[in-house]
Amino acid sequence: MKLIIFLVIIFFSNHFFSQNSSGSASHVLRLSDEQVKQMIKGTWINIRDTIYYGEYVIDGSKEIKIGYSRYSTFLDSTNLEFGPILIVDVEGQQKINLNGSLSESTYSLNEVYQLSPPYSLIKYNQKITLNGSSIKSNFEKREKVYVSTYSDGTNLKIDTMRNFIYSLNDDWAQYIFDIDTSLKLNSIVESKIYDFSEQQFEIIKTKLINKKNQIVNGIKHTYHTTETIDSLGNQTITIIDENNTVVESKSDSYSNRRENKQSAINFDVNEDLFLLNVIPVDYKFCQILQKQNPTNISKVVFEIRGDKNLFDTNFNQRIFEENGKNYLELSFISKSVSIATKKDIHEYLKETKEFPVNDDLILKMAKEATKGAFSKRKKIDQLIKYVNNYISFSYDNYSSHYLSVYDIIKTKNGVCADYAFLFAVLSKAIGVPCRIVGGYALDVENGCLGAHAWNEVIIDGKWYGVDPTWNMWLPAYSHFKENNKTSEINNLSKMLLKLKGITYADGKIEKF
Repeated sequence: MKLIIFLVIIFFSNHFFSQNSSGSASHVLRLSDEQVKQMIKGTWINIRDTIYYGEYVIDGSKEIKIGYSRYSTFLDSTNLEFGPILIVDVEGQQKINLNGSLSESTYSLNEVYQLSPPYSLIKYNQKITLNGSSIKSNFEKREKVYVSTYSDGTNLKIDTMRNFIYSLNDDWAQYIFDIDTSLKLNSIVESKIYDFSEQQFEIIKTKLINKKNQIVNGIKHTYHTTETIDSLGNQTITIIDENNTVVESKSDSYSNRRENKQSAINFDVNEDLFLLNVIPVDYKFCQILQKQNPTNISKVVFEIRGDKNLFDTNFNQRIFEENGKNYLELSFISKSVSIATKKDIHEYLKETKEFPVNDDLILKMAKEATKGAFSKRKKIDQLIKYVNNYISFSYDNYSSHYLSVYDIIKTKNGVCADYAFLFAVLSKAIGVPCRIVGGYALDVENGCLGAHAWNEVIIDGKWYGVDPTWNMWLPAYSHFKENNKTSEINNLSKMLLKLKGITYADGKIEKF
């Protein structure tokens, strides 16, 4: 599955393997049929059909986007000769400016394997077009032999390979860390992959170098990081999520990372899954939260270090200045945001094109979600749970840029902003004014704030905070509301929330 992405990376970074391993490995891992079956099952439950990646190079101190790739996987159970098959398609485009001259290239890869033992390779096709000239490489199983074809538009080379054996058991062996979570850090496996360009096998070493949890787009994910080294010493660092999907890979000055479709195909957009809108938080606070029950804390004060203040003053947040320094005070006792005005109630209840609250489908869903509830608070409580269960977190083509709420309803997946969007529409449909809130969620394990979205509703004339993504009411120690001026800040990681004081529920005050 993921090997195709690496082949693209390696080729366009001039790291395609050009010779055999200098020595044979003593223990070359080959997955068992049961392990391949386990990987197929674990991946196909979670993976989406299409994933987009942005491709970047480092030029001095600048990161330049040079291209993108589209990675698609699907099954075909109608193949009469080989039975069920796994099909992987990759397409990409690159634009590189070399000494004032623009070089444009496209590439496509198609790889097909049997989806039942012996999981044999059936076909591999590759086409690379550079400034109008194309190179095609085909590798196909025909009865008991494989036929290899190479064409550069002028020359045609055809080879027949007998006794050639290659399957998912070999191809996926380097991803053993995806399915065997018992393997410890610094574990190393050696595996054999086939280089279709050079038509030879290559022994590579893969090392597990990190495991961690991290909040991205409001959802906690599990990631592991591997280091892969070929016989020439070329190194690739890869981050893989809990769905066995590559999130980011780096090789020397080259980076390939997952993005939504709009970001990926736009060469002017640089997006980083892990560093986008991340603000460091004093880790002492995170350590305290890991030891303390958060309900024992009633108030916390941070000094805002940095050129800008991006936080808002609302029900449980207060921004104040003292001796030329900016401070953020969070209170976890308040149960309402503030008094809502008549204008608020009208503004956040009315129907708009974006919020079709009187649509039959919307009304039906809202009624279903709040069935049996009579008070507004109980209805909102049920609506939080309904949206939380309805949407599955996903980075597929629609994520973060839905055309309408109907796209979310249809696909049933998205990121935190989509949870908040659907919740707002349904809340308005049951007569409870609602707005979408932008801000940051605290990642306690990594000591930082990551971009997040949630909601605020009006009940009995007061604003209350709710988070359908996390299935909870606010206030909470984990949510920091922004003031909608973050567009003025280019590098949030240069900021810092420095812990200055904590007030506990029993009245005890601790200063730092």
